[in-house]
Amino acid sequence: MLDALADLALASFAALGLRGVTLVGHSLGGNVAARVALARPDLVARLALIDAVVDPGHLPATSWLFAHPRIGERALRFGRLISWPLSKIGRRIPHEHGGGFLRPLARRQSRVAQVEASVLFAFLAALREDSLADRLSEIVQPTLILGGERDPLIRPRQARDLAREIPHAQLCLLRRAYHCPMDELPTAFHRALISFLRVHPLES
Repeated sequence: MLDALADLALASFAALGLRGVTLVGHSLGGNVAARVALARPDLVARLALIDAVVDPGHLPATSWLFAHPRIGERALRFGRLISWPLSKIGRRIPHEHGGGFLRPLARRQSRVAQVEASVLFAFLAALREDSLADRLSEIVQPTLILGGERDPLIRPRQARDLAREIPHAQLCLLRRAYHCPMDELPTAFHRALISFLRVHPLES
């Protein structure tokens, strides 16, 4: 499933005639971005992995409750039910909200609520079954590993491990950020990403 998403991204590159791409992937999107970079290093020039779920071995044990073959999907549905009031609030919070913790959390819940529990379950199962841990040393692109110091899902230890295992990686941990630093601390996130891109300019 995750390789299929990477193939879809590559098909989009081909359709648009893109080369020298800078890929920025968040969470599950970071996993897909890493797969694209591994598959076609000739097309991907720079890579930024934001709180990326690349090696599921680092995920907290509680995360695997949602990928359990028998109860995972039901657990996801229950979690959606109890978070429904927060997701309803999140739909009314605008993009330019100023950051923080509660507003980005509500916005994230509102996005997750739009995805079928069966689809979330399938993605979690795919993460568990198809780790990229053994292929990280093959990533050749300059790579930014950016995470939130307070992220309970992709913890700082995982970000540090990724930065060590990927040959040309730069680590940035944002203080007071959780799992969505681009929404929680947009100014700091933008500054870190732009700094990385300036250090690694595209060849003309």
